Amino acid sequence: MRAILLLGLGLVALVAGRDVPVTPQLNYHESVGIPLAQSIKEAEDAIHDPVKSAQDATDDNHRIVGGVIAPANAHPHLAGLVISLVGIAGNSVCGSSLLTTNRLVTAAHCWTHGTMQAWQFTVVLGSQFLFYGGTRIATSQVIVHPQYVSQFLMNDVAMIYLPTHVTFSGKYISFFLQRY
Repeated sequence: MRAILLLGLGLVALVAGRDVPVTPQLNYHESVGIPLAQSIKEAEDAIHDPVKSAQDATDDNHRIVGGVIAPANAHPHLAGLVISLVGIAGNSVCGSSLLTTNRLVTAAHCWTHGTMQAWQFTVVLGSQFLFYGGTRIATSQVIVHPQYVSQFLMNDVAMIYLPTHVTFSGKYISFFLQRY
């Protein structure tokens, strides 16, 4: 029994001493956020364009099987982020959670990652869409965790400060007030 325990501890020590290869995500916006923003925008444009929406309804390649659209107020603490990047004409996207009437939490890589830096977030509250509807508040007040390391996504958290306070309603409410 003692020999098996020592052998097991030895194997754990051997494995723990080895370097584990880490493949860092070099640029969230370039590889995920910008392409996702483009596809979301196209999908929302199609929904809001009756002619395109009717054409897509007959196209089997655009159907979601077994999926359902979340009810409008199903996740009132969630907020979308439409991100304006320095030197980039298009947008990127991320998500966040409403904490107080003027603060949200998001991932630091939404604000800065790799070679791309955001200069503004448009926070979208109370909407199922990112590019249509909802309460939209622009802000550049974002504080990234002081020990954030973008290449390994360590301490990947940031606080968003809104320039105005929102009033909690059925459409949006603090994460802390949300019932689960």
